[in-house]
Amino acid sequence: MRKALHHRIVTTTFLFVTIILQSAFCQETVPNTNKNKPTSIRLAAVLHNDTILVASGTGLFRYTAITNLWNQVNFPTRSIFGISKTHDGTIYVATGGYGLYKSSDNTLQNWTTLISPSTQRTELDQYWQITINNNYLYLSAYGKGVQSSNDDGITWTALNNGLIDTDITCLSSSSNELYAGTDSHGVLHYNLTNNQWESVSQTSAMLPTITALSIQSNGTIIAGGLNEVYSTTNNGETWNKSVLYDIPHNVLNYQVFQFATDNTGTVYAATSKGVYVTNNKGITWKNFNNNTTTTRSITHNDDYIYGSTDNDIILLTTTTPKTEVTETTFSPELSYNNPVSNMLRINFSNQSTTIKSIEIYTVNGDFVTKAEANDQSNSIQANVSELATGMYLTKVSTTSGNHFVTLIKQ
Repeated sequence: MRKALHHRIVTTTFLFVTIILQSAFCQETVPNTNKNKPTSIRLAAVLHNDTILVASGTGLFRYTAITNLWNQVNFPTRSIFGISKTHDGTIYVATGGYGLYKSSDNTLQNWTTLISPSTQRTELDQYWQITINNNYLYLSAYGKGVQSSNDDGITWTALNNGLIDTDITCLSSSSNELYAGTDSHGVLHYNLTNNQWESVSQTSAMLPTITALSIQSNGTIIAGGLNEVYSTTNNGETWNKSVLYDIPHNVLNYQVFQFATDNTGTVYAATSKGVYVTNNKGITWKNFNNNTTTTRSITHNDDYIYGSTDNDIILLTTTTPKTEVTETTFSPELSYNNPVSNMLRINFSNQSTTIKSIEIYTVNGDFVTKAEANDQSNSIQANVSELATGMYLTKVSTTSGNHFVTLIKQ
């Protein structure tokens, strides 16, 4: 299996959705007005406000958006792979072959060596992925498994019990959970109760190579790999492949490099075919502004989303309104025939509820058709025989409020 860098995964599952007004996005490339700029960008991370720290094959750089200027950071090596930032502003940088460093200096001029060849910890020298959770540092690299430290990198413990694949391609942690994406064995979960790794994707149809992984605050895990994106809402018991990932059908090969979630819950995917966004736990993904440029990473602050290409920074901003979909609670009083071929019939068991109309949307939030009720009744029907086969979202307007269901047209 070939070596895959910066990989992660995406997943999507839910049946009931609500239509909400979200923001669309526009894109602009931040000009590299400085000759002292990076090449072979691997990762970008917002430091504060409009300042971005960039890891590249030619060193560590700081980019200031307000001035569009690049400055190379004084750093011991040029082979930079991983960046992680704590809430107090401490920056950790993982390198290829030169160990792990940290800085609490806003100028980034002073770096503390946590691991280096001189420490004789050669098994840790080439760790590329770094994540921080509950005062624990986690390091991983292709072929070397995972190590952890709870004393700021002074001592390290190998987390190898039950690890069936040491070719770790990505890490993601949240609360007391730690997940790893692998090159040949899908997604693994580290059980903190018995200190052992366990597979959480063996029973799914997911391909074994995971290149990107993200744990959402709502518990959804999104995993991406080579030509596929998956999600789970039950810690990997079941995985669902994304619907309408919006990759052109004639594009056979793409790779997901990274996922990032902004403050509104929108998830971004950096891929070899551009940037994609989802507002519904990954059930659908929309290409960003028809962009097909390889995007290596996504990072954000309170106001902006940034993406890094091989040699540039992409700025994502909010512009015009757009209809999107997200999850909501579904009323158990509503019943309907699903899947459906010709006539859709919806009924409320509560006789006092009157159905006023139904509206049908694509899973991307585009309006398709509407049917008005002819009488004051707790049921309604609509002819959907002309709809193309696939998944739709149905809004049911009643005297008790709006309800949302997914509809499968056969």
